Amino acid sequence: RRDTPQKCPFTSRIRCLNCGAKYKRTKVRNGFTWDCSSAVKYDQAVCRSKPIPETTLMAVTAEVLGIDSFSEDLFKDKIAEIIVPGFNRLEYVFRNGERTERVWKDRSRKDSWTDEMKAQARQRALNQVGRSDN
Repeated sequence: RRDTPQKCPFTSRIRCLNCGAKYKRTKVRNGFTWDCSSAVKYDQAVCRSKPIPETTLMAVTAEVLGIDSFSEDLFKDKIAEIIVPGFNRLEYVFRNGERTERVWKDRSRKDSWTDEMKAQARQRALNQVGRSDN
């Protein structure tokens, strides 16, 4: 018997304006991203939207709600849906009909690397140099 999976507060609440599909949560190496389900299913042949890091989504949502850190209860109470109109843009539709748009910045690639990832990359580079010397 399987346990019922926990639903994330963003599930079924993020919609791609490009193709109309809902976004889905995807596990990545160092956390989760939210991806247009059409882009995932059809490998961007149908929709060329880009993933939204979950940490970014939570931070931007907290900013929109005027709080320091993400609150699932406040989000569910205040936000009807999030529309993704284009790259790095999120439009929040409040339950009272108000709308607000935010632009988010991509994290620098160097900021997303853990110390372990950096050590592995360094070792790979050293191995490549050793092979080219032979």
